[in-house]
Amino acid sequence: MCISIGEVRVTRNLPCLVATVGFADCVEAARRAQRDGADVIELRIDLFPDPETAAGRQTMLERVKEIKKACSAPLLATVRGRQEGGKYPGDESSRAELYLALLPYAQAVDVEIKAGAVRQAVLPAANRMGAPIILSNHDFEQCPADAAIEALIEEGFRLGAAMVKIAVTPKTQADVVRLLALTERNGGRCITIIGMGEVGRVSRLLFPHFGSRFTYCSATENSVAPGQMGVAEVRAVLDLLTTHP
Repeated sequence: MCISIGEVRVTRNLPCLVATVGFADCVEAARRAQRDGADVIELRIDLFPDPETAAGRQTMLERVKEIKKACSAPLLATVRGRQEGGKYPGDESSRAELYLALLPYAQAVDVEIKAGAVRQAVLPAANRMGAPIILSNHDFEQCPADAAIEALIEEGFRLGAAMVKIAVTPKTQADVVRLLALTERNGGRCITIIGMGEVGRVSRLLFPHFGSRFTYCSATENSVAPGQMGVAEVRAVLDLLTTHP
């Protein structure tokens, strides 16, 4: 099963390196990430200043336009809510409106599975514009049981996801091995599985070779998520290990 994000085709045999960009030096960070081998640029709009205000939104859109001019890589727009580790300060209605304002500039969007109001507003609009929607879930405290993770995967696809992304926090190497087996078992579907934190760092290098479609890297020295590594070093490992069809 595969999807396309802009001109980038994402398949089991061709995992995709996503570089995450916040506000600081975002244009140069995106340009450098593409140079270092990023396939997709994720814009973490919730990290931009005052994105819930009219002035903040105008500044944000100006930066997004600058990034599009500077980079040919497709853009993945994420406005992460506080309930899953994000920084967006506004309510769910304004968050949905921000996603809709971003759709003309983004080739894909990421919305949390559990963000019902935002998802219901964004999914049909993204479908009309041909932008794949990633439905995601993030657990910064634990590594849930396989049955709970697979239930989230099923829910995401039932709700209309083009891809389901699950990020959890393994506590032991046994958790990582369990996640690896789960990834391989579900690798025929368009999924991304990530182990966050220091214990899970290896998942960002290993899981793409067992069915996880995306691996996320930091475009700057200050990573957005625990355990993220730099673009160039992850690109080197992916290229070394990836089997091309």
